Amino acid sequence: VNTICKDVAIIGGGASGSYSAVRLREDFGVSVVFIEKDVTLGGHVNTWVDPATGRGFDAGVQNYIDLGGAKAFFTQMGIATQPNVRSVLDTVYVDFTTGARLTNYTPPSAADRSDALRRFLAAAEQYLPILEPGWWSFPEPSQTPTNLLLWPQEFV
Repeated sequence: VNTICKDVAIIGGGASGSYSAVRLREDFGVSVVFIEKDVTLGGHVNTWVDPATGRGFDAGVQNYIDLGGAKAFFTQMGIATQPNVRSVLDTVYVDFTTGARLTNYTPPSAADRSDALRRFLAAAEQYLPILEPGWWSFPEPSQTPTNLLLWPQEFV
């Protein structure tokens, strides 16, 4: 029987597990072992190959928000980044109740959308201490603010 002695065992070598391992090892000097079902790390950020066509599909990180240590994480992992190149897409408006495509629909102006997002941010900012930096800040269910239990359209 082989015994592995490490400070921490991480179940799953996806993006979160890999990030945790790097932070623990590099920033805190902790020894780490992965328990991973696949032969490579990456989890949902791996490329999936369609067995019928042999075509690869990148199922993982396509974009990221450059906040905090995001870019430093990619650098620390030896992953090159590049500016986002977006494809031009056709916008289709759909009634989510019926699934029917909307015709003659005029979306709100960019200024109105920006204003709505500013108002949403103002309402949501009061909850940042429990929403960031992560799940460990969540209050017990009985202590969760009532507004966070509303359906999104009711909160807005």
